[in-house]
Amino acid sequence: MNKSVLVVYSCYNPPTSLIDSIQSIYDKIDGCKSTPKIICVDNDSNLLTTYDVVKNQFPDVEIIFAKNKNYEWGAWKYAYDNFPGYDLYFCLQDTIIFEYTFDINLIEDNSPYTIFHSGGFKLMGRGFSPQDLLNHKMFKQNINFDDLVDEDFIICQHNTLLITDYDLNKLFEFFNNPPTNKIDTEMCERVFGAYFIKTKHKRRVLNPYIKKINKEDRIFITKK
Repeated sequence: MNKSVLVVYSCYNPPTSLIDSIQSIYDKIDGCKSTPKIICVDNDSNLLTTYDVVKNQFPDVEIIFAKNKNYEWGAWKYAYDNFPGYDLYFCLQDTIIFEYTFDINLIEDNSPYTIFHSGGFKLMGRGFSPQDLLNHKMFKQNINFDDLVDEDFIICQHNTLLITDYDLNKLFEFFNNPPTNKIDTEMCERVFGAYFIKTKHKRRVLNPYIKKINKEDRIFITKK
């Protein structure tokens, strides 16, 4: 069954990889009922030149200057609240590019695609003790994660989700402490992963379909 898709990018000072990523959506995503709707939710950027290229090359892409302060979670929530009714939501950073054809009909309720990475809370790299983590506001959600504080598990790397409307709605019902800084976004990757474990979602691996542009490889357009 063909499905409708909303692709939402969380963007901050977007590099040129955003252009390549959008093109990859048009080239590599299969099984859609119609051309995917694509929006870019801007996280209060001060470098906007890549958007000029996007507007010229992809006039149907909507750029939304929402001054989002809640990072990926805020972009996903804005999209869900303001663009309801899609069967599927692709929640992407602006540095993720599809390299291989992806059939959207593989995405089902209780079985989202995420980027797999083994990590867990203790590997955040911030020197948090178990007690620090237990006291962290991002750890205090609607599901108890205390038993995972010292465990390695598969996180939701880059907070990337290919997910059904049903599952995204359930995720927002659960997640009640959104991130407000960069450290919180690292915690968010883990909270998402822990949530899927606790709720027994059968996550599927997005890694083979995409490539991620590393920080040191990003290219920015600057005006002369």
